[in-house]
Formats: sequence, C-alpha cells, structure tokens
Amino acid sequence: MLHFSVAVACPGQVSYSEVEIDVVLIMAPLRLSLLGSPQITLNDRAVRLRNKAQAVLFYVAVEGRQSRRVIAGNLWSERHTDQTALDRLRGEVHALRQALPQPVLAIDSEMIGLNEAAFITDLASFYAAWGAPDASLETYAEALALYRGPLLEGFELELKDAGGYVDWLLELRGAVEQRWLQLLHRTAERCLEQRRRLDLGIDCCQRLLAVHLDDEETHRLLMQLLAAGGQTSAALRQFQECVRALRELQASEPSAATVQLYEQIQQQLYGKEPREQRAPFLAPRAPEHFAGREILLQQ
Repeated sequence: MLHFSVAVACPGQVSYSEVEIDVVLIMAPLRLSLLGSPQITLNDRAVRLRNKAQAVLFYVAVEGRQSRRVIAGNLWSERHTDQTALDRLRGEVHALRQALPQPVLAIDSEMIGLNEAAFITDLASFYAAWGAPDASLETYAEALALYRGPLLEGFELELKDAGGYVDWLLELRGAVEQRWLQLLHRTAERCLEQRRRLDLGIDCCQRLLAVHLDDEETHRLLMQLLAAGGQTSAALRQFQECVRALRELQASEPSAATVQLYEQIQQQLYGKEPREQRAPFLAPRAPEHFAGREILLQQ
C-alpha cells in the first residue's frame, strides 16, 4: 500500500486531483490491474467481461470520460459506418452495466466514464510514485512491485478490427515502460546514496540491463552497488560484462570513468576517502645579509 498524498492523473487525463492513495486503495470497490496481464476485480471478486467491453472499461479508466463516438471510432475500423460502430458500442455498454454496479459508472447518451471515487488502477498508483521525486525508498519499492509487465500485456491480440485502439495502447505502453525504466534507475541511485536496500538496487540495475545491455551508466551503477555491499569479485566481473556488451553492441570501449571505478574496486579503494596530500616542509633559506625584521617576516 502506498502511504502518501500526491496529485494523481493517469496519462491522457488533463486534470489532477489531490487524493490519499492508501484511502483510495481501501475504499474503491473496483480495482483494475493494467500493468501486465489485465485483471478486473469488484469487491475482491474477479469480473468477467468480453474483450471489447474490457477495452471500453480500460480506455475510460486511463483517459477519463470520453464521447461515445471517439470510443466507437477506436474500437471498430473504418469499414464500419459510424452508426454501426455506435450500435456495437451500445452492446458493450450494456455488458458493462450488467457486470458493474451503477455507482461505478458515469454514462449518459453522449459520454462514457467511471466515477473517480469508485475505482483505482495500479497504473495511477505507479504514476503517483513516479511523479514524486522525494518519495521514500519504500514507496518506490512498492510502486515497482506493481509493474507486473507491459501495460495490458497481450490484450491487443484479443481485439479484432480495432486499429485505433491498438495504436493508442502501443503508444501508451511505450510511455509507461519508459517511466518504469526511469523509476528503476532512480531507485537504484537512492539505494546507493542511502547505502541500504542494496539488494533492491542491484535488482533494479539487472532489470535495466535486461532491456538495455549496453547502458554503460547502469553497468557502473551496478558495480558501485556490488562493491558497496562487499561483493568485490562480482563488481569486477560486472566490469567485464560491461566491456563485452560495449564491444559487441557498440564496437566501443568503456569510458575513463568506468575504468577508473574498476581500478578503485580492484585496489579496494572504492568508497574510501582519499588521503590528504601534504606538501613537504621546506625550511626558509637563510638570508645572506641581515636586512631587518620586515624582510625576515616576509620570508
């Protein structure tokens, strides 16, 4: 459970509202798990809906209330007339009304939406943490645990004749993944700064490298985390992994900063304060002739 207040809005929504995340998670009867394979639960019970009814539900949960024409245009291709698309949408709206209680829905003859106080999505909770740069390390860890996989993973394969919807989904999925990668990196940096939860930071770096194996900055961060945890041999091996990835994928060599870090770890100097270098004492040269107190003081 996330324990902080923050302005929350899903991508696509214009307005932001101040909400208490933990309260919403407790009180909202409808929960939509959008990260990974989608799941719908109402009062902790799974809800079964046909694919396009789910598509309508997910769309308005993310984008807010939308006109029937916009939704119909996204879910049925141009080979259908506008009226045919609207008629088919009407059937999906009926399915939603059959499956969900009236207080959850905000539907009229022109618009389709959900009552904001009646539902919660893992995506909104994830975005709340991502948008809070000063949140605690524990908050970041909980938000990362929400990311079970890509947004609505595999859902586009269940939809037929819905090109506009699939385009929307794939674009949003890419944006969410980028924020996930950013939060992984931020969390790993925070673990190193605070010198705690190093295992979490190491896991974050490994996830980052699974996506971008040739990211030298992430390799360097992982080396630091391993060294900070006393895993010197693993940190040195990580340098070799970095060298191999850069040579194979970029035909390049590690930067001077990465090589210097490797040498510090190898010599067991990483994390230690450098010794102060004092200049050797040089006695002042004796004057050839006594020239008074002022000259001696200047020397």
